[in-house]
Amino acid sequence: FWEKHKTIRFDTLDEIAEYEILAVIVTTAYRPDSFRYYEYTGGSQEQFEKYVSDCKRLSLYDTGVDVPSGSHILTLSTCRSAYASNNQRFVVHAIMEPINHAQ
Repeated sequence: FWEKHKTIRFDTLDEIAEYEILAVIVTTAYRPDSFRYYEYTGGSQEQFEKYVSDCKRLSLYDTGVDVPSGSHILTLSTCRSAYASNNQRFVVHAIMEPINHAQ
């Protein structure tokens, strides 16, 4: 599916943006040993680079997407799962590529 749909269009009142998919991850929420994708809200450049590195390392496949410093990351996550564990999540991370701004 990803090979034919590598971007996500996300519209707000202020802009129309396209996001290139960076990583697709299956993880378990609320476990100390799981990837806590839901706790990252920004920070130092080092924290940002570690977060991106973790996303790429845990991704189900290599998208080959480079993430420039200061990129905006969109995170989409299921809240309930059809997987084996009640707390498993399917997570898609994508980086923003602005198209244009609403007038």
